[in-house]
Amino acid sequence: MTEGFPYSRGAARSVKMGLAAGLVLVLSGLIAAGGLVFALIGLPYLGVSAPGPSSTVREVLAGGPSWRDGIRPGQTVTALVEEDGTGSWRIETSDGVSVRASPAAAHLDELRSSVFAAALGLALVAMGVALIGRPDAAAAAALLGILLGGTPLVLGGDPVASSAAGAAPGIALGAYLVVFPAGRRLRVAVGAVALGAALAWLASRYLWVALFEPIDAARTPIFGLGIAWLSLAGGWPAQAMRASRSAGFPTRADVGALSMLAVATAVLFVAGASPVTLVLLVALVALLYRRWRRALSAALDRILLSEVRERSALVAIEEERARFARDLHDSPLQQLAGVIKQLERRRETAGEVERLRNVAAELRGMVLELRPAVLEDLGLAASLLALAEEPSDAAEVVTRFRNDTGYAREQRLPPDVELAAYRLVAESVSNARAHSGAAFVYIEGVVNPLYLDLAVRDDGCGFDKSAVRSAERLGHFGLATMQQRAHIVGASLSVDAAPGRGTTVHLAWRPG
Repeated sequence: MTEGFPYSRGAARSVKMGLAAGLVLVLSGLIAAGGLVFALIGLPYLGVSAPGPSSTVREVLAGGPSWRDGIRPGQTVTALVEEDGTGSWRIETSDGVSVRASPAAAHLDELRSSVFAAALGLALVAMGVALIGRPDAAAAAALLGILLGGTPLVLGGDPVASSAAGAAPGIALGAYLVVFPAGRRLRVAVGAVALGAALAWLASRYLWVALFEPIDAARTPIFGLGIAWLSLAGGWPAQAMRASRSAGFPTRADVGALSMLAVATAVLFVAGASPVTLVLLVALVALLYRRWRRALSAALDRILLSEVRERSALVAIEEERARFARDLHDSPLQQLAGVIKQLERRRETAGEVERLRNVAAELRGMVLELRPAVLEDLGLAASLLALAEEPSDAAEVVTRFRNDTGYAREQRLPPDVELAAYRLVAESVSNARAHSGAAFVYIEGVVNPLYLDLAVRDDGCGFDKSAVRSAERLGHFGLATMQQRAHIVGASLSVDAAPGRGTTVHLAWRPG
């Protein structure tokens, strides 16, 4: 009854696409598993037909091991020997100009080294199975699994297995896109190109040998681009992340663990470890991984995300300060101003009015400290001058810096640099007034739109740097926090101090 209903047609098409993706996954699994087994225990097939030494090469399998070594039909066989009594053969030919050699032992090493590609192909098949509910994403993973998992079969040179593995990615991609176009002409076009490339590769291998090399060179890029297009069109990257997140995989720790495992296996392979040993190592790590995954994740988060967290924390603090300042200014201060005006009309409340004015002045000071309006409106130089003019019973602040900036936004330092510099200078001045016993605090240097070089210097008692380290061990991180704030905006902060010589805090910034 619902045959003509558009939603029923879409559901039916989704079922068909899911079935097609499942078939591609089955093919991918067979090829990747076969490739892994062949990489571990298979033997390369040289693919040369020649009666013996001093004869002429009759046939060479295009793309096979000997073909890749440069041996071609019509060349003269100069040597055909068994190497070291191992049953591994070596054939040498000559075209009258140069000698070509194809040793089976070298191709055996090449075949064994392809075990990693086959293992990765199997991993992609597993990812495709996890994404089976999204046919395009599952098919893209499976097709990439065929391309990588079939590498040992292609390298091995067996006529049937290498031809099947070499053409399978294009045939499967073409069949999936052409037979199940999902209403898009572009899908049909991409599938037709991939299918045509696969069939042309097969034909050139056996019929058009003269065209094999250019077609073979274009085969993998065409398949790779087609699979990449399908994965992007199907939203594979995002879908893979969403599907894997539901299982808590992969995280940064997983990527880091995979990278370390790849490096370790590569080092062991170069050192001479057997492929079976490497496969067992990978299997052992896979079994034990869940036990230490959480610890690795925490360690990588500390290493990779500490600066991001610090920046986010400072941004959140500044946003909260700005919000609190706005709330304080817009409500309590305005209400307090209204109360003061009403009380000013009564002579008997003069004392209360004065006290309320003092409270209002303190609240305005808090608002300015939370959100320095001068900094936002006029820039860093003006805000430092205003900072120096703030009344205090402690040390007098003297400004000696050169200002090359203007009031317009484009004539000033970046906003985050201005804010960080203001906070750092203000904290340095506050520390000097509170702890140094200085008579004067000097703000010196240059404020320029392209760079910043400021120093806050006092003539106080100074301090021993070992005392700072002791304070940090006790949990007082004032200086460390200041340095982190500077680092987050790309600035450097240094402190020069010694007992009896005062303290100098130097802040420098240049665009990275």
